Amino acid sequence: AVGKSVTEAKAKKSTRTGEMVATGDKGLKTNDGVGTFFKSKIEQLEAKLREKTENLRRLQAQRNELNTNVRLLRDELQVLQEPGSYVGEIVKPMGK
Repeated sequence: AVGKSVTEAKAKKSTRTGEMVATGDKGLKTNDGVGTFFKSKIEQLEAKLREKTENLRRLQAQRNELNTNVRLLRDELQVLQEPGSYVGEIVKPMGK
């Protein structure tokens, strides 16, 4: 083992027990079954995250649209509640 790096020495450990083993620059490697399980789990969670993110964006757009409608309705209601003009007041300036 003279001249071998620590990484090379660790990479030679047996993986029969399912423990994680160092593999140089690539980080940690597991047995195929455990690695496949976690890779699958990560992919499922990433898909769920994408779905939730899309749903959040859809709901935010819906909220913005509803807020715009509420704002327009409030403005319209305010205009409708303003006191109206009497016909006589309008006819006087028109007659002059």
